[in-house]
Amino acid sequence: MLSTVEERVVKLEESMVDINDLVNVVSGRIDDWERNDALEATVMALKEEIMAMKKALSTRIEEL
Repeated sequence: MLSTVEERVVKLEESMVDINDLVNVVSGRIDDWERNDALEATVMALKEEIMAMKKALSTRIEEL
């Protein structure tokens, strides 16, 4: 009986290690997604800034 309980405890401990590893992997992917979202926002802001600069330069060129 005790042997069976000990075996189950060992299996549960192994499962806990596996779950912890999986949580770490998922956490890392979430961090990657957050970085990607931040990069995407930065790229969009830069695109808008470039478009505004192009428009301003185009206007200035026409004035000259």
